[in-house]
Amino acid sequence: GIKSVLKKLSVKQKEIGNNVRTFSLKEGDPDFEHLSSIRQFYKAIQSDRPDIVIFHSIYYFLYIPFVIILWLRKIPYGIMLHGALSFENYKVSHIKKRIANILFFNQFIRNAKSIIYLNNNEYHNSIVKTINSNYTIIPNGCDRILELNYETEQPNEPIQIVYIGRIKRIHKGLDILLDAIELIQGWELCKKVRFTFYGDGNDLELSWFKERIQQVSSIAEFKGPIYGEYKDDVMRKSDIFILTSRFEGMPMGVLEALSYGLPCILTPGTNIGEEVKAAGAGWLTDAKSDKIADVINSAVKELYLKRNLLKNNAIELSKKYDWSNIAIMSINEYQKMINK
Repeated sequence: GIKSVLKKLSVKQKEIGNNVRTFSLKEGDPDFEHLSSIRQFYKAIQSDRPDIVIFHSIYYFLYIPFVIILWLRKIPYGIMLHGALSFENYKVSHIKKRIANILFFNQFIRNAKSIIYLNNNEYHNSIVKTINSNYTIIPNGCDRILELNYETEQPNEPIQIVYIGRIKRIHKGLDILLDAIELIQGWELCKKVRFTFYGDGNDLELSWFKERIQQVSSIAEFKGPIYGEYKDDVMRKSDIFILTSRFEGMPMGVLEALSYGLPCILTPGTNIGEEVKAAGAGWLTDAKSDKIADVINSAVKELYLKRNLLKNNAIELSKKYDWSNIAIMSINEYQKMINK
């Protein structure tokens, strides 16, 4: 999520010589300074006047008085959306968002020096460009994974397809993915694949998911959240990463999977599927259960034929998103915003 992005990005920005302070409105996060009031924000701006402030996401009411302080102090700001306010995202709680935008947030968006998108797809699918047409692209990044060697390895028997992410039925397209797996359960393909899901979510989503996955338990299982060395081990031992989201900004899980050399099965809503397909690092499927099932079938066949090529292509694509490169890019773009 956003916290993971900021933690990685801010460290790399500091490493290349910048003074970066990262605040969170939520208490108890050791990686960020806690900010809970307008007074605290004002004191922070007074004591260490920034060249620019970057707001992440949209719907925090404290952002509004913060922006007034910045306006009075003549300090520019940008807004990084992280996938918020795409056409699909805007459909969720549409009435509440529309009212909030009219009363508070449209002006916040309009007066930003630039809106920061993660990629061109997010820009083209955003409603925000009608409010503020100034924009720049700064993608998410990933760490370099060392000591990866697939030259002599063969795919698992059966092929291991992994999902790592939030358990969100609509957002992550888990409903259509499980429908696709149910189709596969009746095919000959079921002897060649196993699906493993890792993640966490709210009680309602988890209850639905645990009940639903029981219907495909012959080829799929859910193992809960995953972190650290265990996650590293799972990524190294998997064959394919899958994400069938209806909407995303730029999913960190996909970038991470690519860095491990995992080819990915993706839907257009992930906003990186076309790039992955063009790089020969995975497959793109429509967000429909029958299409997903067909692409999984094709992917398994292709993996047996050219696993090393797919793995190498995935790693090469991930290098484009190395955090060190993204840090340099971000500072260059901030400088352009300051000079506008």
